[in-house]
Amino acid sequence: QVSGFNDLIMAAFIVLFLIGVAVMWRDDRNGAFFLIFMMSLPFVASLILSSRMPMIPRHLIFLLPVYFIGIASAYPALHALVRNKKAVYAVVVAAALISTPFLATYYTTPQKNDWRGFSAELGGMTGEGNLIVVLPPYMAQPLDYYYGNATDGTLELGANTGSDLEAIREQYPGRETFYVVTWDILAVDPTGDALNWLDKNAEFVGQRMGIYLFVSA
Repeated sequence: QVSGFNDLIMAAFIVLFLIGVAVMWRDDRNGAFFLIFMMSLPFVASLILSSRMPMIPRHLIFLLPVYFIGIASAYPALHALVRNKKAVYAVVVAAALISTPFLATYYTTPQKNDWRGFSAELGGMTGEGNLIVVLPPYMAQPLDYYYGNATDGTLELGANTGSDLEAIREQYPGRETFYVVTWDILAVDPTGDALNWLDKNAEFVGQRMGIYLFVSA
């Protein structure tokens, strides 16, 4: 995202970062080790977490200072290769200018789902005795921050798979059910079983950003 989704620019940034780490390793091994550790640990953690929840660029934005320090550390090597200081400065400025529009977009464009607005709309549709099924279940945390099922008189449940959804329908036959879904469901159910079940047994009501609402057919 920082490289503008351009593979060539991304490759250039990675090469500069690796050169910077090599230069730092030569001059300050402790600093180089710290840089490698700070970049490696979050990536390993994100790989582990990606099996449970989707990982998106904003989750790792805190690594940008470390990333840019590595790139900036390549300056001595670039200066040794290209004796013209102005050319080296031009490369550094160009790298900063390339990143700026995408960082500006990140900070000016909403990145999180509007749970407040969605909860208000959901509360206007549901009534006492209705079921609210959240897919995946852990998305109930942001939903419950704004939506009070006790006040609304609804029963809130969670589901991960089509089998879970079928079990809920059998346990509460005839209940009007609202299904709150985000794309996070594909992290816990990569087969798409839950989405296939909804396609056959529920009707799409609408969406608010990345939050989708279905109602029992």
